[in-house]
Amino acid sequence: MNTRQVISTIAACAIALLGAQSHATTADAPVNVNITLTSTCTVTAPAPMAFTYTAMGAIVAGSGGTGGTGGTITCTDLLPFTMFLDDREGGQISTAAKDYTDHATNLTYRLTLNSAQSPGTGAAQSYSVNGSIGANQKGKCASATCTPTIAPHTVYVNY
Repeated sequence: MNTRQVISTIAACAIALLGAQSHATTADAPVNVNITLTSTCTVTAPAPMAFTYTAMGAIVAGSGGTGGTGGTITCTDLLPFTMFLDDREGGQISTAAKDYTDHATNLTYRLTLNSAQSPGTGAAQSYSVNGSIGANQKGKCASATCTPTIAPHTVYVNY
């Protein structure tokens, strides 16, 4: 066999091998991932607020004429929210402060909601409810000292 025939034979074999490899292909298919996120907010209640009051008197420093207590709100990152206090009739108020009258003692007090910044950050954000009770109210009580009354309030979060 001469050199030309050997080279031709090797070349023919190489082309045949290349041709066999060129028939191997890959196929692809897209994989779609659909994620649905339900945004939410959770709220921790502030601690109870207590007022100590002497009827028809001026508020004495340290007697509980003012008070404040805080809680936290955690909302989904970037979720806008608004916080409100109740109106004592099952609804919400749209102002930051509201005057209430305790029916058991006939004392009027004010609550102010200092809400966390919207939108949510995904981490707990602090808010506070501050309260004050005005001086010179007569109140009502059938004994020298009345038992504390509980006036429940609700912090609402709209998101």
